[in-house]
Amino acid sequence: GAFDGYMRKNDCFQDAARHAQSRCEVSHMSEDERIQVAIRLTLCELATARHHTPPLECSPFVNNVGPHIPHLAVGDCVDALSRSAQFWSSYSGYLREIPQLCFAFRRWMEIDTAKDIYRNITLEKLALIR
Repeated sequence: GAFDGYMRKNDCFQDAARHAQSRCEVSHMSEDERIQVAIRLTLCELATARHHTPPLECSPFVNNVGPHIPHLAVGDCVDALSRSAQFWSSYSGYLREIPQLCFAFRRWMEIDTAKDIYRNITLEKLALIR
């Protein structure tokens, strides 16, 4: 698919994008899922700035790409991010952009599906000609 090469890379942003994509494919993300993806992306951004340490309350998200983070831990992390204007700005920006990210993922999946259908039809026609 369109994201295969991008997703094979192993870094924080790709892990967060992979998590988002898996939720976008299944259905519309719940508010809690959008919040978790925004937190993950914010922490990736903070990791690129050497002089910024992520809040301790957000430690459940560090190196954890699974969906099993307790609701209370999510709230604690969001509260911690809100104490820094810079952290909050990053978090709220990512939170606002997640619907567009999901739209892009779904669009790319539709394009990949259309390409697969076209390829299959072409192969069938070639088989008929032979």
